[in-house]
Amino acid sequence: MAEESFAKRAAKQREIAILRSLLARFNEHGCFDTTLDHVTAEVGIGRGTLYRHYSSREELFEAALQAGIEALISRCHDLWEAHAPDFDTALRAVIGDLVSLNHQGDALSPATLARLCCSCRWLSPGHGAEGRLQAAFTPLVRDWQAAGLLEKTTDPSWIAAVTVALANSFGVTRHGSEGSVEPSAAHPGPRAPAPEADIAGRIAGVLLRAFAPALQSTAAVMGR
Repeated sequence: MAEESFAKRAAKQREIAILRSLLARFNEHGCFDTTLDHVTAEVGIGRGTLYRHYSSREELFEAALQAGIEALISRCHDLWEAHAPDFDTALRAVIGDLVSLNHQGDALSPATLARLCCSCRWLSPGHGAEGRLQAAFTPLVRDWQAAGLLEKTTDPSWIAAVTVALANSFGVTRHGSEGSVEPSAAHPGPRAPAPEADIAGRIAGVLLRAFAPALQSTAAVMGR
């Protein structure tokens, strides 16, 4: 029994290593330059061992996408719970982390996972990868609505889609932000705030205004 438990633990650790390798390789090189040989070489296993876990490249990509989304959502939930019950700060912490991951070009960034969704849809057109990332964010949006931050009657899947779209806009990704961190040499002075903090604040502000609860929206109009 001890040997069986050890074997199961070893298999699980190997599976995690395989999925991490796929995500890291895809993040740096994209779909077409990510092969099973790259994964087996990095993990240190043979093709036969890999096929005991995943029967095809398509299945491996799907599994890596699912694992990546679960890891990202778990990270977001942890941030949300860590800052509650200061819900405004908690929401801004989640958005800030999404922006930071995109700026860093992290393998778990929403931009990378969105690209992986597209690749899975291309590799396996019938598997329904489209919208999976947005769907995964929907329960978190429900928490935002339950906390009174956002309008409860609005479809949470729509808010989730808007959140992902804003986080993955061109200016938020690593490619779109290159060269924008350092202050200009022509205008010396105090270092400007990190672009990601500014962008995260703007995204959070857009969400809070666009999907404000009805009473808050009315009060805002009356106060003008």
